[in-house]
Order: sequence, then C-alpha cells, then structure tokens
Amino acid sequence: MDPDGHAGAVPNYWPKFCGIIEKPEWADDERWNDLAKLRANTPMLVELIDEILGSREFAHWSRLFDEAGLIWAPVATMADMIADPQVREMGWITELEHPTAGKFETLNTPFRLYGSDTGARGPAPGLGDHTFEVLSAAGVSEEEMGKLAEAGVLG
Repeated sequence: MDPDGHAGAVPNYWPKFCGIIEKPEWADDERWNDLAKLRANTPMLVELIDEILGSREFAHWSRLFDEAGLIWAPVATMADMIADPQVREMGWITELEHPTAGKFETLNTPFRLYGSDTGARGPAPGLGDHTFEVLSAAGVSEEEMGKLAEAGVLG
C-alpha cells in the first residue's frame, strides 16, 4: 500500500494516472493491483488505455500529465528524432551513402563506448545481397546453392 492507501503496481504514479484518465477505480483494481497481475493483464490494460488516450488530443494529455508531475514521454518517430535540435547537437545524426538512393540521414548510435566503434556502418543490405554468404555459413555447399539458383529459389 502507498501512503494514500492504494495498492497499485506503481504506487506514486498509478493513482494519479488513473485519476487523470478519469478511471480512479483502476487504482485498486484486482486485475492489476500487483506486478504479477499487471504483467498477466498488460495487453488488456494497454488496449483500454489506448482507447482512452486516443479520445483526446495529445496536448490535452501532455498538459495533465505534466501538471500531475508524472514521468512520461511520447514515443518518437524516426522523423521526430531527426528533426530534434538536441539530437543533432548531441551528434546522434549521421549521413550515409546508399549505393542507389544516394546520401541520406539516419540516427547514429546515441551513446559511445570507450575504445569501440559503435556508429552506423552503412545502409542496410539490399534484398539478397548476402544470400550466398548466409547459406554458406549455414553449411549449404556451393553445389547445393547452384541447384537452388537454377531452380529459381535464389534470386
């Protein structure tokens, strides 16, 4: 139990969140009043919360969550990240060269490990670029790969 008498999985935040989304009864709901039950019922709870959050604009929830002192953040898309000035300032954007599409920007690894090259190494391979290497590593002989290629299995 938290100081307010709630048995929620995250005592300091869960009752506040339930009140904000106008479901105060969820704070003590038997379906998720401890971590084991919460884990078991997460898919159902996420569906219910998604429906509620989808009923109003992002700005509405943002203001209420901030006013309540909740720790939260929106899920950022790749476009959001690339456009974020702080992300650019931190050096988390890199420019890569694609063999057919040309230059493009993408997220770099957003952390550094001493003595390690953790950055982006290049664009993703094209369809089938490494088929023969992967099959060879899996133990498929060149003769077998040739037969598969003749049969049209490999492009």
